[in-house]
Amino acid sequence: MLTLSNLAKAYGGRTLFRDASLQINRGERIGLVGPNGAGKSTLFSIILKENSPDEGQVLLERGATLGFLPQESAPAGDESILALATSHEADEYDALSLQPKAKRILAGLAFKETDFDKPARTFSGGWVMRAHLARLLTQEPDLLMLDEPTNHLDLEALRWFQAYLKGYPGAILMISHDREFLNQLIGTTCEIGHGRLQRYRGNYDSYLEQRAARREQQWAAYKAQQREIESLQRFADRFRAKASLASQAQSKLKQIARMEKLEAPETEAATVKFRFPQPARSGLKTITLENVEQAYPGGQPIYRDLNFTAERGERIVLVGPNGAGKSTLFNFIECVITEM
Repeated sequence: MLTLSNLAKAYGGRTLFRDASLQINRGERIGLVGPNGAGKSTLFSIILKENSPDEGQVLLERGATLGFLPQESAPAGDESILALATSHEADEYDALSLQPKAKRILAGLAFKETDFDKPARTFSGGWVMRAHLARLLTQEPDLLMLDEPTNHLDLEALRWFQAYLKGYPGAILMISHDREFLNQLIGTTCEIGHGRLQRYRGNYDSYLEQRAARREQQWAAYKAQQREIESLQRFADRFRAKASLASQAQSKLKQIARMEKLEAPETEAATVKFRFPQPARSGLKTITLENVEQAYPGGQPIYRDLNFTAERGERIVLVGPNGAGKSTLFNFIECVITEM
């Protein structure tokens, strides 16, 4: 359905990838992985024809449709959430026929029925991204391209989305740092890094195992060739001046010259390590909130009579749907600590 042939792209003298080729067939689930800055989003932009490769070409099967969810900042205007989710390049009848499906998808992404007719611009950026995701799922393009699609989903919506994608009829190409999400959905992993695009069969965990085995084999082959080269070179250096063995010495040098030299496998990118000084020991109760009330501007309550205590050494996770007040509580605690 989609073919990438010998793509190359460089910026400012730095090669992101070269000779990158990939075939995406109908119904395939492919995860595109690699370190930040390796060129994943650039490859997406080339497929979408928002960017041009320095070399190579992108071929899309005639009549095949693409749908793309960016990582951040999709537009929203005065249209309602439901109108956004059913927006379609065809006529108004098609948009109306899509409404039942769009409503089911919006509900799965945790929109309330009372949200459907509200203007999209009145929602936060995360909720607008959910509405755009609903639009794509409603339209069902032949190839669904997702860039970090779980960023704006809470746990409940993530579970629904994951289950929905398992039954999605089209092909999926996604960028995600969510390891479990990739493991549940993809059957092929494409690694982009060190200027190459390498395809592996299997999910993300399988890819890690195959990559480790591949690098071990590459190191073994590289070291074996280096030992052979050193042995041949030692013979040539030792006997090239000796008349009876000079021809053999020259033969060894020619053997080295004819070899197809293996490159040393790339090492993992260096990681940044942080070390924070140990703070002064606190009391048993590090923070206590008693009967806290908080409301949005306009009076809509977030929580009432909230009580919370965190003790020294505890490991606490805060969960809840988007808009429940998790970030607000974090900001409130930060303000309390700052004022202490």
